[in-house]
Amino acid sequence: MTHHHDATNGRPFVVEVNALRRVPGTNRRVHVVAPLEGLDVSGSAVPEGSNVDLDAFLESVSGGIVVTATVRAPWQGECRRCLELASGMIEAEIC
Repeated sequence: MTHHHDATNGRPFVVEVNALRRVPGTNRRVHVVAPLEGLDVSGSAVPEGSNVDLDAFLESVSGGIVVTATVRAPWQGECRRCLELASGMIEAEIC
């Protein structure tokens, strides 16, 4: 299931899990592509208005939900050596 940014909900990365919690062993794949404001670390940031891509697998287990995901986003910041603009793409595994 892919969700693209919907301006009416304002929270595209919030995923409803009530149905999963009712039946242990069920799972769901979620793919969300949307901007995520204020995402920055150590002087680097996702440029304002840029999309963050989340590909997640949610599985209901006894006592909770296990989530594994890959997050991809562009980044830019100041090079610590030359102080010029540096940029790239980051990919992180979440488990």
